[in-house]
Amino acid sequence: MKILLYNPDNGLTQNFMPHLWMFLLQSLTSPGHEVLLIDGNTRPMTDANPVRFAHAQGIGLVGIGAMTRMIAKAYRVADASRAAGIRVVMGGPHVTEVPDEALGRNGGPRPADAIALGEADETWPRIVADAAAGQLKEVYTPVDAFGQEWKPSLQEYPPIHWESLDLRQFNRIPAFVRPLMSHLGYPWETFHLIPIESGRGCPYGCEFCTVTGFFGDSIRFRTKHSIIDELLRLKARARSTKGQVAVFFVDDKHFWVILFWAPEASTKEVSPVDTIQEAAQYLPIGGAHARGTRVIQITAQMRVLVAIEPVDGRKGIDSLARLCQEKLAEDPFSGCVFVFRSRRGTAIRILTYDGQGYWLAQKRLSKGKFVWWPESDGASKPLEVYEAQLLMAAGDVSRVRAAPMWRRVNALR
Repeated sequence: MKILLYNPDNGLTQNFMPHLWMFLLQSLTSPGHEVLLIDGNTRPMTDANPVRFAHAQGIGLVGIGAMTRMIAKAYRVADASRAAGIRVVMGGPHVTEVPDEALGRNGGPRPADAIALGEADETWPRIVADAAAGQLKEVYTPVDAFGQEWKPSLQEYPPIHWESLDLRQFNRIPAFVRPLMSHLGYPWETFHLIPIESGRGCPYGCEFCTVTGFFGDSIRFRTKHSIIDELLRLKARARSTKGQVAVFFVDDKHFWVILFWAPEASTKEVSPVDTIQEAAQYLPIGGAHARGTRVIQITAQMRVLVAIEPVDGRKGIDSLARLCQEKLAEDPFSGCVFVFRSRRGTAIRILTYDGQGYWLAQKRLSKGKFVWWPESDGASKPLEVYEAQLLMAAGDVSRVRAAPMWRRVNALR
């Protein structure tokens, strides 16, 4: 069966890079099926053009993913496809939020034969198999053995074969510019901006953002090895195609860009494995640093200060340091360990300065809340180190007492 994955444009703006979902579903499609891609941002089409393309190619299933800003175009293409007798499955954030709309259950037209709710990593192979067997269901939801909705693990991430994919439509250098670049001596003919993810999910749950609702409030990570392998595939492509490849990490909490270029453009020969593994030490992935665990060690000589009022969980180093100065009336460069609580009481953030720079650590509970928090008429309250350690373990400090401090030890400078 031939499958067309279509990412619509919204008719007004252009995405500066392709959406990852098309390449991921393509890699998840079982052998024996051919998957073709059309991105409306790089190949602008009228509503009827994708249908003509599907007929010409003998497409048996059209998959459309869309956010709200492009859903109008997605529905029009889906309507035209179904009118031409081509089956349509739709998914993405908008369809997940309002599934009845795509199935015509709210009184409007029905643009989709089937819908995929949430992340389709595990439901997509079933959708393809059911479509090939002529047994397409209306709704596909990722659920566990007990029928409960769940999020797929990213530990067994499918390899995306970037080195062999047809990416001509995603080349950011217009065709009429390429001869000019060659004339000016530029050694590369293509430039691709490729999306990669190292994890999904965000714990903050901001009102203006759909990430937490769609991907969940816990962060799931890929393995470093799978990311390194994907980066090596992209580097191999850059070397073999006389092109440049910029990697954009589309993680929900991070912004990362890595640039690979053709070897002719470099004056220094560097091992691609060493280069990428070196970069991978700093990927936003959970776990210890590959060159040794680096942690904040709280010792008896350290001063611990807990902010009484909760703070916005989105605050970073600069915002928290400013809060120390303005609200707590404390010097953030003093080496004091500052502890902050989120408004929901499910996470804490720890800020300290070690003489070279700031450390910022966070702990978010998988279940429950921090049961104890100090009370004070002031903006902050000092804790003994053992109290701070118990607080960080979500314990009840009010129930534990230690021998009083007899003589306080000052930290060596």
